[in-house]
Amino acid sequence: MAEYDDFKPTPRESEQKKKRRARAKTEGGRGKVRDITPKKERTGKFPWKAVILTFLFTAVGAGLVGLYLSYNYEERKYAYTRQTIVIQESDALNAMKESLEGGDAALTAVRKGFRNYIVTYNKAGAYVFKPINYDLKLHNRKSKDVKKLPGGEWRYEENLRTLSHKGIDVSSHQEEIDWKKVAADGVEYAMVRAGLRGYETGKLVEDQRVGENLKGAAENGIKTGAYFVTQATTPEEVDEEVEFLLKTIEPYEGKGPVAVDVEPTAEGNGRADGLSAKERTDLVIRFCDKVKEAGYTPMIYYNFETAVLLTEVERLEDYAKWYASYSSDLYYPYYYSIWQYSANGHVDGISENVDLNMVFDTW
Repeated sequence: MAEYDDFKPTPRESEQKKKRRARAKTEGGRGKVRDITPKKERTGKFPWKAVILTFLFTAVGAGLVGLYLSYNYEERKYAYTRQTIVIQESDALNAMKESLEGGDAALTAVRKGFRNYIVTYNKAGAYVFKPINYDLKLHNRKSKDVKKLPGGEWRYEENLRTLSHKGIDVSSHQEEIDWKKVAADGVEYAMVRAGLRGYETGKLVEDQRVGENLKGAAENGIKTGAYFVTQATTPEEVDEEVEFLLKTIEPYEGKGPVAVDVEPTAEGNGRADGLSAKERTDLVIRFCDKVKEAGYTPMIYYNFETAVLLTEVERLEDYAKWYASYSSDLYYPYYYSIWQYSANGHVDGISENVDLNMVFDTW
């Protein structure tokens, strides 16, 4: 072991180590004893300040990074949106140009250019652009699927399947009807006028043939519904109309829809023609809710003008629609259960012209 003697500390070295250990037990040589207890055994206050400061610095840093990323995203989004708008505007102009060059009328050309809008004229002759609300139910029917048969009847077919049912609507204008012949001519559904309110006097009038029409159609296997032509201008008048209507149709069993006709008069001098879109919509909703409370299915009859300009169609989404349009161009986008496509139809058993309908939602 002699070879290891050179590594033994000299007395001087041992004395120096003792001094260093003594100094290590004090802080700064001032006599304050340092805590040399192992960390796991130490006790004392939790360093809240350090933790809070660390958290704050981290949060601020994360916020700055988030703002930077958000700014870059908005910049990219704006650039993309701006590019999309330019492309859409270019497409719209090209579509309008091609339409006009093809000989289309100005309104048709504008409609082709602005496909996300319903475009029409108002009474002053100015263009009106109504954005299509894609949250509402759309019909998605195509004009090419409208099949026009000899004699004026139309059907709707997809992939050689007929999706519509033959229907008519009648009033005392059609005079006496031979419902047996009507049924033999393929009519499955009939909407029967129950009454109206005079557009000048405001008087409630029952249709002279409502009873015989409801009874005659039902006896020959034709399913019926009823409708009332409103001219109500107040909630109280709506209540009067619904009460009058329900009393009129009550004696006749029928599970079909009960519709309110909200079209303005052709002359524009009806007592309800001056209603605003909001006022008219409020009254229509009241009418439909009263009909529903009585156990019937409410329905709204209107044409393009009424739907786009004279009502707030978004508020009428919960009610079935009966839409009148005599063009096979299915431009109006929103869903309807019945389509009145002609006012000059011919049906066996009816001597006068009669309105023809396609029924999509059966009852």
